[in-house]
Amino acid sequence: MDNTKLILGIKIDRDPILGDIILSQNAYAQKMLSRFSMNEYAPLFTPLPAGSALLNDNYPTSPEEISKISNTLYKEVLGAIM
Repeated sequence: MDNTKLILGIKIDRDPILGDIILSQNAYAQKMLSRFSMNEYAPLFTPLPAGSALLNDNYPTSPEEISKISNTLYKEVLGAIM
């Protein structure tokens, strides 16, 4: 096997003793967070815990908030992580 360390943005680590191959997209994720000015956000675990409620209070109400979360931005972020 060759010594490839990175391919298509995926970091490849090998454990020669166990024979494990570990794939990581951490660098790509960090790049996307920075690209969309989200690198200061706190991480959350998904899926949400059982019984979590999604409230209308969490949705944008002002024109400024709505413009921040435009369909275009949402589509760009979603496309970048797929």
